[in-house]
Amino acid sequence: MGMIRTMSSNQHQSKRRNGFRVVYFTLLVLFIISCSTSKKTTVPATEAYRPHTVQRGETISKIANTYDVTLVQIAAMNPGLDLNRIKAGQVIKIPFKKEIKNEQVEEKKEPEPVKKSETMHVALLLPFNAAHNMENQVDNAISVDPVSIPWIQLYEGVRLALDSLAAEGNNFELRLYDTWMDSTKLSRLIRDTLFTKNDLVIAGSVTGFLPQLATAAASAHKPLIITQNNSATFLDGHPELLLATPSVALQCKLMSDFIYKEFENENLVILHQDTKKETDLASIFSTALQINRLSSGSTDSLKVNNKIYSDKLFDKGSTMLDKNRKNVIIIPSSDEAFVSPIISRLDSLDEMKFVVCGLPTWENFESIDPKMLQKLQTHIFTSSFIDYNNQHVKNFRRSFIEKYKTDPVHNAFLGFSITYLAATAMEKGEKEFFHQLEKKENRENRELPAKFDFISKSKNDGKENNRITILKFEYFKLVPVE
Repeated sequence: MGMIRTMSSNQHQSKRRNGFRVVYFTLLVLFIISCSTSKKTTVPATEAYRPHTVQRGETISKIANTYDVTLVQIAAMNPGLDLNRIKAGQVIKIPFKKEIKNEQVEEKKEPEPVKKSETMHVALLLPFNAAHNMENQVDNAISVDPVSIPWIQLYEGVRLALDSLAAEGNNFELRLYDTWMDSTKLSRLIRDTLFTKNDLVIAGSVTGFLPQLATAAASAHKPLIITQNNSATFLDGHPELLLATPSVALQCKLMSDFIYKEFENENLVILHQDTKKETDLASIFSTALQINRLSSGSTDSLKVNNKIYSDKLFDKGSTMLDKNRKNVIIIPSSDEAFVSPIISRLDSLDEMKFVVCGLPTWENFESIDPKMLQKLQTHIFTSSFIDYNNQHVKNFRRSFIEKYKTDPVHNAFLGFSITYLAATAMEKGEKEFFHQLEKKENRENRELPAKFDFISKSKNDGKENNRITILKFEYFKLVPVE
């Protein structure tokens, strides 16, 4: 796997600071201009409604389908309602269909395709923390908070994508918004301005504002791309939304699919600590493996040993390990102090055959001998793999370094790829946007340095990237599994 390259010499660090200084002055000016308030725009609500008491297991999408109304209409009738967090027993106002006939006609009106001569406005909503970084000036140079650097690089990737498209005759205006602004101002921006003044919104690290963003995107019928989020539940009932990086649950499921395909007849064991996070991850793996068995048409359940780890599990007489089959040990933990002794213990059991499966964070482990990881046929998965031998990656990296005087990290590749893909789809018009993303030639998008495979659970839900890369320790490094 290609590793993130860092500059260590003072000269290279000076170049990096100079590059970020220019970027930050630009960000600050654009940020001040972009955050100016505009006239409030709201969705009109009807006065006539029927009350609906939420039943156990009901979703807002199911309720909307039952009454043949839209999520926008429900949101308009229930100001302040969090559509992603309804609870059993909660009473929701449902507008009568006959009262909103004119509004429905207006919603179904298809927008005109965007012509190349028109300017498409792209909004970038990221945690730049510009004000804080501008305060940390030393001798006219800006000391950038390391936390801000990945988001600055995502912006730089977006900028390169729009520059490339502009060279092909397309017109774009990029507007920057800093999520470090006052929460009240940010809420007002999302409600009144963000989607009314922009054709496409790309946002990152906005977990607390996701429900409001989703509702605003639905009201404006504008696409919203979330770069990453641990959960994908916010996509439910919001077909305008995209999640560019697979959620944690989906990544674990995709890894489980790989494990089942390769090792279904082997001895499957899950070892984890007695913590909520690791127990939840273990449950995702166990459930996904069982679903694979059912999907294959088998009538019997898959035997998976899901164990809270203790030293006694490896004692003589323990039935957990099998001498006649490969023991596929799944360890859903990012705790290096927990994982390391397990790896050492497995490495000492020479009479057994093992395949170890871990998390993306294992790539950064420092105390575990790579020889052990290779001997145990260790596999991990990642959503951020970049093939540095790919010619398109080389071309992007060369352009990035030439423009910004620093090496790109994964967020730069992600920003360029998702913006290029989305902006190209926007050329076909808003009504064609998601159709373009689903087309095979666009889903394969081999010309992009980062890859996407957008899939939704239903036509009423948003789309999530379903692409990860499985890596295996070989030749003392991580290489993709073909």
